Amino acid sequence: MYPIKTLHTEVLLRNRWYAIRRDDILLPDGSLGEYNVVDRRDAVFIIPVLPDGRIVLIRHYRHTVRDWVWAVPAGSIEDGIDPTAMARTELREEIGGRTESLTLVGDFFTMPGISNERSYVFLARDVRLGTHARDPTEIIESHILEKKDVYDMVRRGAIKDAPCALALCLVEHLLEDG
Repeated sequence: MYPIKTLHTEVLLRNRWYAIRRDDILLPDGSLGEYNVVDRRDAVFIIPVLPDGRIVLIRHYRHTVRDWVWAVPAGSIEDGIDPTAMARTELREEIGGRTESLTLVGDFFTMPGISNERSYVFLARDVRLGTHARDPTEIIESHILEKKDVYDMVRRGAIKDAPCALALCLVEHLLEDG
């Protein structure tokens, strides 16, 4: 059983990406409390590897931090869409990538202290690049990098998008040297 009981929930804000809700809760010691939750759809993170072993990263302008952020293709899972199908869609939309080899590597909670979003990590091998179909709000540059350079970026903290860095770490052992 869960140690915290939700007594009442109220949605404070809702938009197409997330909702913010307030839960009135009963704590294990019998006291009342409040918990605010960013209610998000689950997400996919894709590590695209070209036939020659190089990895495609994106630099994404993120208005929230007013900076360009290194990342991997990723996105929220649309209602009724399977995570694998959504990973293929995000790969195609963000970098114009297509593959026959898409493997679910694992999953994690993105921000479990404030959000319920679960993220699924996929390794896409033998990716072929074509024309992307980005949303106008996605200000993205694609970059093809050597595997050793990508993992050097992870280790020295150049990839500041933590879920993307974790996704890269989760697939590292699956990538062949070369």
